[in-house]
Amino acid sequence: MLYKSAEHIDQQLIVLKEKNEARELAAMHRMHAANEVPAPPTINLLIKTKLFPWESLESLLFRVSTLNHLSGISILQRALKLPDNGVMSIQRHLQLGVALGHELKTLSPTIPTLMSKSTIRLQGHLLPVKHLAISSYRVCPHCVEEIGYGKSYWSLAPFSVCEIHKCMLIDSCAACEKPLTATRPAYDRCSCGARYSKMSSTDCSEALHEMSSIIAAKFTRQPITYSGHFYPDEVLSMELLDVLELLAFLAALSEDPGTTYLDLNRKVVSLKLCHRRCKKATSALLDWPNGFHRLLASTRSFRSYNETAATVYNSISHVIGAIPAGTQRKWCRFILSGVESFLNNRKSWSHSSY
Repeated sequence: MLYKSAEHIDQQLIVLKEKNEARELAAMHRMHAANEVPAPPTINLLIKTKLFPWESLESLLFRVSTLNHLSGISILQRALKLPDNGVMSIQRHLQLGVALGHELKTLSPTIPTLMSKSTIRLQGHLLPVKHLAISSYRVCPHCVEEIGYGKSYWSLAPFSVCEIHKCMLIDSCAACEKPLTATRPAYDRCSCGARYSKMSSTDCSEALHEMSSIIAAKFTRQPITYSGHFYPDEVLSMELLDVLELLAFLAALSEDPGTTYLDLNRKVVSLKLCHRRCKKATSALLDWPNGFHRLLASTRSFRSYNETAATVYNSISHVIGAIPAGTQRKWCRFILSGVESFLNNRKSWSHSSY
């Protein structure tokens, strides 16, 4: 009797062991299925073209589509199942290399590549997503007419003025007001038939032109050749990310702490809004630190009778709180020096031109 009981227990143990092994095997298959990335479709276009210096991926796709007699790039995007937001994963580099006929070392830098949830790599720069307008399109009418392609750094959020032609970029058709999209038939043509290269563009101030020249030079890692000298030497010596962070910080400042916080963290892609924000930020950098003092005076959350440096400090505490704590970034030290000079200059506390 004891023998039969022991035999029954052994059988139960075997069944239990088999069940456990089956569960482990099923879990392993589920894990592999979850991590398995389906291979993206591959297309090898018949006619290839070279990549121009600092050309954007959007511009390259349009040129290749035209050479292969495709109506726009939307067909190519659907065939390759490219993401709508314009940001690629690293796995997409080989797929695009095969389709466009380029080596990865040449093509990869021009592909906006998602490195984390909040950062994108473009032309060797690791940038926060909020500084890039990847999902929208911009062109300089004069550049399109003269050289026939677009630049990667046009997608930088504060870059709203062409550094070559001193005019505003456009992100919509002047004829039908339709935004530039991937569904347009050609890089230089709207779906209504109008050509962007024939549209007029708005001239801009020397200060905004110089800022665009600074951004373009830092993006392409070239010496700054513009000689207007509207901005402090500290700004000219900053890295690209510092300049972008500085402009975004100055543009976001307001007397409402909540609005300041939201503006610091939201992604801005509308060209008109980007231009307005850049104009505000560059105005604060002109005649440094007086321009910054005027901006600070306009952002004070309250004013009191018989003010002291302490009460003024409290009225701009939301501005100081927006500066990353314990950071060694050059733009942060630059702003803190401006705040210090503001607190030491009583005449600046109530003077504002914003």
